[in-house]
Amino acid sequence: FEGLCIPADRCPHSATGAGKFGRICAPTTTTLEETTTITKTEFQGSFCIRDTIEVVFMIDCSRSTQGAWFDAVTKFAQNIVDDMEAQNAIVKTAVVGFADGGTILKNFDEPIAISSLSHPGSLTIAAMGRGLKFLAKNILSSENPAYQGSNTRVFLFADDATTEDNTELQRRVDQFRETGALMATVGLGNQDAVLESQLKLVSSYSQMYLGFVGEPSE
Repeated sequence: FEGLCIPADRCPHSATGAGKFGRICAPTTTTLEETTTITKTEFQGSFCIRDTIEVVFMIDCSRSTQGAWFDAVTKFAQNIVDDMEAQNAIVKTAVVGFADGGTILKNFDEPIAISSLSHPGSLTIAAMGRGLKFLAKNILSSENPAYQGSNTRVFLFADDATTEDNTELQRRVDQFRETGALMATVGLGNQDAVLESQLKLVSSYSQMYLGFVGEPSE
């Protein structure tokens, strides 16, 4: 998760010495469910706490993630935000569910706890590329007044391979890259070679493919 940090030499305040820097050091494991953890690196690196960090959680909301998986991921997302805020970072969050398209579960300006969100329920199939298009158009866009457009990081969680072929997915990734947001990807469930290759493709320009986590308990 080093991509969440803003390098000191890129801080707009550092030249004058006015910037206040700190470090975000999270536990090496954050509980995803009682019997499941995501192993992760520390939030290592300097960041400027005078700037807002915008974090988007893009969650696979196909039918198979209803119940334990969705609850586990939203709790994990809330833990990440709490860790950052405990270090005095100013964090704005948005949550998008994707399957055959996308749905906004939380926008940046909505004071809703991520862990309290509910699965949309009606979405059925996974299409990562269309989800990226939805995110870029509806959240990471000048048309969204709640979006500031700086220091944006996206975490994508998926439990099944997208229905799109790699050519189409690459096209969507290239378009999404124009938003300037960095992308980290996580696979849910048992490791799957096809899904793994797709997650690596989606996060290739950020080099933040974070691997798979095991099944959560019911």
